[in-house]
Amino acid sequence: MKGLSQCMIVKNEEKHIRRALSWAAGIAKEQIVVDTGSTDRTVEIARSMGAKVFHFPWEDDFSSTKNYAIRQASGSWIAFLDADEYLDADDAKKLPGILKKLSPEHTDGIMSGWMQLDSRGEFFAGASQVRIFANRKDLRYRRRIHEQLFSSEGRPLRLVDGSQELSIFHTGYADASEQKSLRNLPLIQKELNDHPGDYEMLGYLGDTYFSGGKTDEAEEAYQRAVKAMPKQIEEGDQRSAVTFLNLLQIADQKNEPESRVKALLEAALSRRELQKDADFDYLMGRWYLARQRFKEALPFLLSAAEKLEKYGNFNRSMYTAAGLKDIFEQTALCWMKEGNLNEAVRQSTAVLKADPWSFLALCVLMESFHSGKVEAGQAYDFLSRFYDVSSLKSRIFLLRAVKQAKWEELEKKLHGLLSREELACFERSMEKQE
Repeated sequence: MKGLSQCMIVKNEEKHIRRALSWAAGIAKEQIVVDTGSTDRTVEIARSMGAKVFHFPWEDDFSSTKNYAIRQASGSWIAFLDADEYLDADDAKKLPGILKKLSPEHTDGIMSGWMQLDSRGEFFAGASQVRIFANRKDLRYRRRIHEQLFSSEGRPLRLVDGSQELSIFHTGYADASEQKSLRNLPLIQKELNDHPGDYEMLGYLGDTYFSGGKTDEAEEAYQRAVKAMPKQIEEGDQRSAVTFLNLLQIADQKNEPESRVKALLEAALSRRELQKDADFDYLMGRWYLARQRFKEALPFLLSAAEKLEKYGNFNRSMYTAAGLKDIFEQTALCWMKEGNLNEAVRQSTAVLKADPWSFLALCVLMESFHSGKVEAGQAYDFLSRFYDVSSLKSRIFLLRAVKQAKWEELEKKLHGLLSREELACFERSMEKQE
């Protein structure tokens, strides 16, 4: 038994199935697709791509279906991704080499990066998942939904951290629907009927309500999850972190008093295992920013960036990793609002070096220069390092920021670079925005 078997369970996935199978086509010895009742072209497409297609009646249990798929696999290793997930092409090429270095008898699985993409294909959150694991009889899935890989021997899984080498992209949240939430809810409730004290499943119940806009029900489920949590959780317990993080977001949505928000933060960070998670600092920084309290926001934003650098984002800091640019932009804004113009210039310049089209960073830079009495000519020369002023796009972009900074002298200088037609077009666009 050698090689890699790709497995997946599907139903009406013609939109995703081709991409889902393509990434492993050159590295997997077999591709196993278990269909649970598709009425579209999913099965037809899978077969045309050479996949082995099996049929399994849906019985409201993701684990039983996945375990059926595993039993069809003949490879030493299994890659079990959903139809709306795929491995990055470059990372897929690395996978055979990584597996050759590991023993499927002494390694249970590999933790891969799990990148959440929104409807625009942009990264908005990250996590870690075990989607590549050894094909052994003692490794199977459990739970009807939000299924987990476990060892029937009752020991913790022996995992290798591959999150820096392997990235799985997940587009499912872009297609999230009320119908999906309604499907998940009864499965979660069945699990809770069998295991009423399962704090993780209570957290998933809260997620289902939260994503469906039922914040009161979500808050109640999360509070039950907190009460059911063991006194000591594992470091990197992302499920517990999400429970507390979503409670903070609900408090923000309800505009609850600062004392309530601080109490939630203290409850989360009283657990030593969550203290390395930068997301708590990031959300608190955003909470103060939303209230224009820049002085209080600044230390949280700085702490979030520091924790991410120090502890990484392996099973933690999923929002911070995705929002790092936002943290740097907002930190520059806070420095400016607090009157530390040197830090504001330094921070906004660092952002613009990485992304010249960060409008917030450019505005902070312009306002800091203007407040610091920098001459318009010097500012123009400085901006020329980042922007090709012969480009209309650059000239318009600069002019928008300078206008927002109310720097008339520099605005006049940029006006001189535009034709009458271009200037008239710019003025009309500004009027529409107002």
